[in-house]
Amino acid sequence: MPNWPGSRPRRSSGRGAWLGVDLGEKRVGLAQSDPDGKLATPLTTLQRNGQSLKDLAARVAEIATEQGISRVVVGLPLNMDGTDGVKAREARHFAEHLEALVPEVVLQDERLSSMLANWQLRDAGLNTRRGRRVVDEAAAVLILQVVLDLDGHSDAP
Repeated sequence: MPNWPGSRPRRSSGRGAWLGVDLGEKRVGLAQSDPDGKLATPLTTLQRNGQSLKDLAARVAEIATEQGISRVVVGLPLNMDGTDGVKAREARHFAEHLEALVPEVVLQDERLSSMLANWQLRDAGLNTRRGRRVVDEAAAVLILQVVLDLDGHSDAP
């Protein structure tokens, strides 16, 4: 998943851990990187429960602080033609709230990340219908790993 037009340019501030966010309608998948910013792993899934974007951003910022993370990447679900739809606008608003709470926020194109996460989990033999939170976390891992790889933080080929 390349960084398509419409996503915010990355402002790399050196090595360090990142938090990845997959903002869904019902759940928010979170992933974190290792301290060197090379490998993304699942962290947790938050239930939205009708929370405002501002309150949700505060909760994500709190988790980032608890984990010692100051850089967050938010998945940007652009339409297939690269334009913003309702979900992309919501992700941008969420990122704006988050920017007031953490030093660095980056938007990353996440088209098809949830679908890819579903395929990978099914290929691994996991039941994705029963484990939606696992899919959300896996999508957050994919979103975060793209940023780590594109920013040269990973040794992946």
